[in-house]
Amino acid sequence: MLRTRLACILLSLFQSTALIQADTPDEAGLFEWSSLPDLPDHGIGGAYASKVGGRLVIGGGTYFDGEGWDSRKRWSRRILSLDLSEENATWRECEVTLSRPCAYGVSVSLPDGSGLWMGGSHPDGHLDQVVHLEWIDGSLRLTSLEPLPFPLAYAAGAVVGDVIYLQGGQIDPSGHASDELLSLGVSDLDSSWIRHDPIPGGKGRILATAGSHGGSLYVFGGCRLRKLDSNEQGASDHRREYLQEAWRYDPDGHPGEHWSALSPLPRAASASPSPALSVGASYLAVLGGDDGANVDRIGALRENHPGFCQDTLAYHVLTDEWTTRPGSGSSVPVTVTVVPHDDGYLMAGGEIRPRLRTSKVVFATKSYFVPGFTLLDWSVLGLYLAIMVGLGIHFARGENGTDDFFFGGGRIPWWAAGISIFATQLSAITFMAIPAKSYSTDWTLFIQSLGIFAMAPVVAWLFLPFFRGLKVVTAYEYLERRFSLPVRLFGSAQYLLFQFGRMAIVIYLPAIALSAVTGIDVSLCILLMGVLCILYTVLGGIEAVIWSDVLQAIVLLGGAILVIIACISGVDGGMIELYERADQAGRLHIADLDWDFTRASLPVVILGGIFINLIPYASDQSVVQRYLTTRDESSARKAIWLGGLVAIPASLLFFGLGSALFGFYDANPERLAPLAKTDQILPWFLVNEIPAGLSGLVVAGIFAAAMSSLDSSMNSSATALINDFHRRLMPVRSRASSASQELLLARVITVLLGVIGTGAALLLAFFPAESIFDQWLEIVGLFASGLCGLFVLGIFTKRPGTIAAFAGVFSSVGVLLFVKNTTELNGLLYAAIGTTTCFTVGFLTGLACPTRRDVFGTTFAKRTRS
Repeated sequence: MLRTRLACILLSLFQSTALIQADTPDEAGLFEWSSLPDLPDHGIGGAYASKVGGRLVIGGGTYFDGEGWDSRKRWSRRILSLDLSEENATWRECEVTLSRPCAYGVSVSLPDGSGLWMGGSHPDGHLDQVVHLEWIDGSLRLTSLEPLPFPLAYAAGAVVGDVIYLQGGQIDPSGHASDELLSLGVSDLDSSWIRHDPIPGGKGRILATAGSHGGSLYVFGGCRLRKLDSNEQGASDHRREYLQEAWRYDPDGHPGEHWSALSPLPRAASASPSPALSVGASYLAVLGGDDGANVDRIGALRENHPGFCQDTLAYHVLTDEWTTRPGSGSSVPVTVTVVPHDDGYLMAGGEIRPRLRTSKVVFATKSYFVPGFTLLDWSVLGLYLAIMVGLGIHFARGENGTDDFFFGGGRIPWWAAGISIFATQLSAITFMAIPAKSYSTDWTLFIQSLGIFAMAPVVAWLFLPFFRGLKVVTAYEYLERRFSLPVRLFGSAQYLLFQFGRMAIVIYLPAIALSAVTGIDVSLCILLMGVLCILYTVLGGIEAVIWSDVLQAIVLLGGAILVIIACISGVDGGMIELYERADQAGRLHIADLDWDFTRASLPVVILGGIFINLIPYASDQSVVQRYLTTRDESSARKAIWLGGLVAIPASLLFFGLGSALFGFYDANPERLAPLAKTDQILPWFLVNEIPAGLSGLVVAGIFAAAMSSLDSSMNSSATALINDFHRRLMPVRSRASSASQELLLARVITVLLGVIGTGAALLLAFFPAESIFDQWLEIVGLFASGLCGLFVLGIFTKRPGTIAAFAGVFSSVGVLLFVKNTTELNGLLYAAIGTTTCFTVGFLTGLACPTRRDVFGTTFAKRTRS
C-alpha cells in the first residue's frame, strides 16, 4: 500500500510539473541569424554556390531587369566571390565565367576546399555539365568533368560521407520529373556517375530538399509534375503537385531495400534551401519553402503575393518525427543553395516571392535551447557534494598509515566492496552513454553488459586466490612474483599512463554534456568535480572512495527509476505505449543472429562481453584494489559475485531507460531540442521533465559518477606509484620512512594526480582537443588487452618467463594495430584478439625459451591456499 501511494504521489508530481512548464524547445528557433555584405547590382535566384578556398563563390542564376511585374527574366554567367576570412570583405567578380548563362543546378562544397556545380538549366534547355571549382594561386579555376548521364535541372543533391548524390530533377523542360538517383565518389571525380535504385513508386520530383545524416541520404518534399488534362489550362503543359513525402536512402541497405519511406512533412515544401541544415546530433531542418497555397493565384496576386513559408520544419532522424519551429523572422528565400561554413550555414540570394529576387546574404548559426538550473537544483547539488566531502572528513579520523589509506585496513564490508566494484566501472560517461545508445539504436549491446556476471566466477575462483594468497599490494606485484621486476614495472606504468589520460576525459565529457543542457559553465563543472574529489579522496582514502561509490550507485539507480516513472507519466498510454513505440521503431531489437564479425552480431557481442569485462577484473588496479579491502578471500569472493549480480538489473534499467526516453520523445517531439550529442539526452530530460530538486539530485549523481571515476583513478594510481615504484625502487628510503611520512607522501601524490586530471580537463575545455586525447588513450589502450593476457599467461602456464611475457604483449599490440588498420572487424573483438594473441605468442615463446624462475605459488598448477 505504501509503495502504491508513493508511486501515485510521484506520478502526480511529474504530471503537475509538466502542466506548469512554460518554455518549451519548440518555442525557440533553431538558428541565430546574421548578415554578410549584400550581392552587388541586383538580387539573384537559382544560383550555384560553394565554399571554395575559404571563399563563398556564387555563379549563374536568374534575375529580372526591373522591379515591375512585367520586367524580363535574365540569365547570368558571371561568378562572384567573397573572402570569408576578411573582416570587411567585399564581393569581387572573378575573371572566369560559366561557359553559358545558366541556373537551377546542384552545387556542393567538398572536404578538400573545392566545389562542384552540376546540371542546371539555360534559356534553351537543360544541361548535363559538371564543373569542378578550385582556388589556385589567388584565382578561381574551373575544370569540366565527365558530364551527367543526361541533362538535369531542379534536382536535389548532397554530400553523404565521401559520395555526392543527385536525386530527382527534370531531364527535359517539357518532360516529367525524374526519379533517378546518381552518385559520384568525392575521391574520384574523374570517374563516371553511377545510377542507383530510384525512389519506389516510379514517380519523380523536382525542387526537393536533400539532406545528409549518419551515412544516409534524405529527400524531403518537392513537386511532382502531372501533365495537364485536355480541359485544364496553365502557363505550361504540366501542373505541379506539392509533396509532403520524405524518404531515406541507406547506401548499406540490402539490394532492393535501400529506400525507406519516412513520416510525411507537416506541410508541403518545394524549392526550400537545399541541402537541409543539420542541427545537433539528430535534427535536419527544412527552412521555409513553397507549400503551393498560392500557386493558382500568382497571376492575380502579382506584387501582392505574401511570399513563401517562413517557419522551419525540424525532422528528428531517430524518432522519425517532425516539429514546426519558428523561422528567421524575415523572408526565407527559395531556390537558394545552403553552403556549410564553420559551425553554421551561408545562403546568398534566392527568391522571396514570385519574380522578386533578393541580394541578401545571411549566415545561420546553430542555436541550442538551454533551460537553466533552478535555485532548488543548485541547493540539492550543493548538499550532495557537501555530503561527499563529509565522508572524506569522517574517514580521515581512522587513518594511521598507507594500509588504511589504500585498503581501509581490511574493514570494508563485502557488500560495500561489491557495489564499489560495480560503481567503479560505471562512470558518468557510461551512465549517459548506455541510455543514449538504446535511445538512438537498440539493445544489441545489452548482452555485452552481462559479461560482467559471466566473468564473476572466473575471477572469483581463478584469479582472486593469487591476489589474496600472495598478499600483493598491487595487481602488478603479481607480475614480478611470476615473471620479473621489468614486467611488473611495465604493467604498472601502462596502467598509470592510461589513468593519466582517463582522469581528464571522465570529468571533461560529462562536464560538456551537463553544461550544454543545464547552462552551468563547463569550467565550473570541472572545478566542482575536481576540487571536491581531491578533497574527500585525500582526506578519507579508499574508505571515502568506496562509500561514495555506494551512495553514487544508489542515487544513479534510483534516478534511473525516477526517469522511467516520468516517461510513463508523460504519455497517455503509460508503459504500454512506451513499449509499443520503442518496439515499432526497432529500439527493442536485442541480437543480430548471424556470423558477421564486422558489426555487433551476437558472436561478436558475446566475445566482447567476455574479454572486455575480463580486462578490468583481472588486471586493473582500480578493481583489484577492491578485492584487497575486505577482511578475507571469502569476503572478496562475495564482493565479486555481488558486483556481477548488480550489473544485471542495472543493465536492464539503463537500457530500458533509453527505450523509455525514446518512447517519451516519440510521443512528445515538441519537447526535444537539438542536442549537440546524443549522449546529452538523459541530462536534457532530467533538467526539463523532472521536478526541480529531484532533477538536481540526479544531476548530482552524474557529478558523483564522474567524481567516482576520478577518485578511483587517483587513489589506485597513488597506490601503484607508492608500491610499484617508490617502495620497490627505493627500498632503503621507504623503510626509513615512518607510517605517517608515507601517509603524507600518499596524500601528496593523490593531490598531484587530482590536479593533473583536473588541469588537463580544464585545458581541454579552453583548447578543445578531444581527438588528441582519444588517440592517446587508444594507443595506450592497445596495451590493455595485452596486459590482461600477461595475467592469463602467468596464471595458467608454467614455462613462459620474462622474454615470453614481453613477446606476448608486444605481439598483441602489433596484431591489434594490423587488425585495426587493415580489416573491418568490429572493435568489440579487439579485447579478445589482444588477450588471446598475448597468451598464444607468450605460450609458444615459453616453449622455446622456458623460464628458470621458481613459479611455485604463482601459477594455477602450483598455487598455494590462503
